[in-house]
Amino acid sequence: MRFKISKTIPIFVLKEIKLNYFCSKIVHMNSEYEVLLVNLQEKVEKLSTIFLAEKEKNSKLSSELEQYKLSLSDSKVQVETLKMKYENLRLAGAFKADTEIDPAEAKQRLNRIIREIDHCIALLNK
Repeated sequence: MRFKISKTIPIFVLKEIKLNYFCSKIVHMNSEYEVLLVNLQEKVEKLSTIFLAEKEKNSKLSSELEQYKLSLSDSKVQVETLKMKYENLRLAGAFKADTEIDPAEAKQRLNRIIREIDHCIALLNK
C-alpha cells in the first residue's frame, strides 16, 4: 500500500495513517511469531520429554549390561573352578588302585600324566 501525499490532507495525518498501517502489520507479524514461538516451545518440550525418557532407558540398559558382565565373569570363574575339579578327579582316578586295572595300563596312565605335567611345566617356563 503506497501513500500519496495529498494537498488536502495535512502531513501529520498522513504520518499517523502510515504509522497505524505499519503498527497493524507489526501486530499481525507478532501474532504469527507468537504462534510459531508457541509451536516451537511445544516441540522443544516434547523433544525434552523424549530425551529424558531415552536417557532413563539408557541408564537402565547400562545397569543391566553391568549385571550381565558381572554374571558372565562369575560364570567364567565357575567354569575354571569346575575344570580344575575335573582335572583333579581325573588325576585321582588315574592314581586310584583299582584291582581291575593291569599294571601295564596303570604304567601307561602314569606316563601320560607325567607327559601332561612336563607339558604344563614347559608352558609355564615360556
